[in-house]
Amino acid sequence: MPSDSFSNRPAPRQIPHLEVEDTILRVGPLSLSLRQAALLLIGGCVAWSLWKASWGLAAWYTPGLVLRVLLVALPALVSLAFAFGSSGGRRYDAWIMVIWRYLWLPKIAIWRRSAVQEASSFDESESEAR
Repeated sequence: MPSDSFSNRPAPRQIPHLEVEDTILRVGPLSLSLRQAALLLIGGCVAWSLWKASWGLAAWYTPGLVLRVLLVALPALVSLAFAFGSSGGRRYDAWIMVIWRYLWLPKIAIWRRSAVQEASSFDESESEAR
């Protein structure tokens, strides 16, 4: 009996495809992807710019300092949420794109015959006439 080379071969193994981003920065237990590092850098730059621009609030002593810290905390917390958060299995930046597309695209669909459909119906009517 001839031996079949395929029957002795082990079954191929599948490599699992993980949805893991490449790490570019590792600080202790925290590892950041390029997207996360960029979002944190942008949020930090905006927060620092607001801190430097709101120096006039320091003249109001404690209320001014509280207002200044709240003003700076807003972009910092938003960048943290965008870098590390997700909802419904999607990251928040993907949700922004979904919402933007929903708001931008028209909500009413109008059905019209395409040129291909008109040509095929025209051909069918000619063949029936013969």
